Amino acid sequence: MSIANTLSLYIGRKRFLNRKLRNLHAKSAVISIASSFKLYLDPRDLYGPSFYVMYGGAAAFYHYEENLKSEIIQHFRADGVFVDVGANIGLISLFVSKFFPVAQIYSFEPGEVTHHCLDLSIAKNKIKNIELIKKGLSNQVSEGVSFFIDPTSTGGSSLVIDKNKDNSQRPIEKILLTTLDTFVNEKKIVPTLIKIDVEDAEEMVLEKAVETIEKYHPVFIVESNNKKIIENPNLFETIFKDYKVREIGTVDFVNISELQKLAAANANKKRIFTDYIFIPR
Repeated sequence: MSIANTLSLYIGRKRFLNRKLRNLHAKSAVISIASSFKLYLDPRDLYGPSFYVMYGGAAAFYHYEENLKSEIIQHFRADGVFVDVGANIGLISLFVSKFFPVAQIYSFEPGEVTHHCLDLSIAKNKIKNIELIKKGLSNQVSEGVSFFIDPTSTGGSSLVIDKNKDNSQRPIEKILLTTLDTFVNEKKIVPTLIKIDVEDAEEMVLEKAVETIEKYHPVFIVESNNKKIIENPNLFETIFKDYKVREIGTVDFVNISELQKLAAANANKKRIFTDYIFIPR
């Protein structure tokens, strides 16, 4: 690898340096995960998935979201269809591709830099079973929609403004949107497992996923805002009425009507977001 790339990774691992020198980085950097596999990431990332891998090295690729990956291994099948909504630099999509080489994978990532990094990883590693879509999923088919970029963490970018942060420093990109139901119908696919990590916009994604859910009953793993579940439990109960649920990394499923209690328990532990897995009953 080039000296510039080595320097970029070194600076990226040191947050105090990265804050001062981040404008000097290239658009992406690359790290070797294995002799035949290279991962491209955003060297300016201070707290998100790219930083996790820069700091932890090759092993971090496998350690990232281990509980979530275990759930995918348990509930996916070798020839299944995986939809990754909010793929970022692809740490989940690429893992599924490696673990399930004949699966079909559709990765949605609208952010300019993160999409660029994942596109490079797919191309340079000659991955054939991931289709990368430069769109966001929401409750409408539209274009020119504002996507708020988190300047410190690529994992924090969202269609929703974070009212608890200073949004004056958040760059805005204009992106394309589609809905899950529209995409599934256009592609004529039968999704097996759908992972949604869209930083507080999960309600908008699920609002236009009802047809897919009722027709195909895929497994869902959704990073959910506990406060929103508490305030609007009927949304999840209505959409996932034929499902059971549990927090990932735990054992016992409960009826969907118990989700509000799970969310309240996590909110009491000061957890803003929690990953929940929804399985058809």
